[in-house]
Amino acid sequence: DDGPLWVKYVEKAQEHDDALFKRWNEEIDVFLIFTGLFSAVLSAFIIASMASLQPDSGQATADGLAAISAQLVALSGGTVPPTSAFQSAPFQISASTLIVNILWFISLFVSLLSAVAAMLAKEWLREYNEHVSCVPRERVLQRQLRFECLNAWKVPSIISFLPLAIHGAVFPFFTGLVVYAQSVSWVLFSIIVLTVLVVAFALYTGSAMAPILWV
Repeated sequence: DDGPLWVKYVEKAQEHDDALFKRWNEEIDVFLIFTGLFSAVLSAFIIASMASLQPDSGQATADGLAAISAQLVALSGGTVPPTSAFQSAPFQISASTLIVNILWFISLFVSLLSAVAAMLAKEWLREYNEHVSCVPRERVLQRQLRFECLNAWKVPSIISFLPLAIHGAVFPFFTGLVVYAQSVSWVLFSIIVLTVLVVAFALYTGSAMAPILWV
C-alpha cells in the first residue's frame, strides 16, 4: 500500500490536479468579479427603466387638478360638462419600452444563473481535495473515483461554458441598450452604434495583428 509506485503516482496526480484546479479557480474568480460588476450596472439600468412601465403619478395628479379646475370653470358658467371631457387617456406602454425591459431582465437572469453555476463549480473543486486518505494506494483509488465523478458531472464543461454564458447575458443587454437609444434619440443611437463598430474593429484588428507583432 505504501510502495514507491503509489507514492509517485500520488505526487504526479497531485501536481496535475493542483495546476488544473488553480487555472479553473482563477478563471472562475475573474468570471465572478465580472458578473458581479455587470449585474450591478444592469440592475441600475433596470431600476431606471422600470419607471417607464408604470404611470407617472405626478402627471396623473396634474391631470386630476386640471380636470377639477376645468369643471369648476364650467359650472360657474352654468353648464355641466360631460364626464368624458375630464377623463385622462389610459396609460400605455410603448413597444420599445417593453422590449428593452424584457431584454434587460433576460440578461440579468442569465447573469445571475451563470454566477450560481460558477459558485457551485467552485464548491465542487474545493470538495475535491477534502478528506483524502493518507494511505497512498487508497488515495490513488479515491482520487481516480473523484476525478471520474468530476467528469461525469460535466464540471469541466460547465467551467468552459461560463464565458459563453456571460456573452449570452451581455448580448441582450447591448441589444436593449441600442433599442433604448433609438427610442430616445437617433443621435444617441448613432453614437452607440458607431462606438460598438469602432471597438469591434479595433479588437478584430488587434487579434489579427497580435501574432505578427509578438513573433
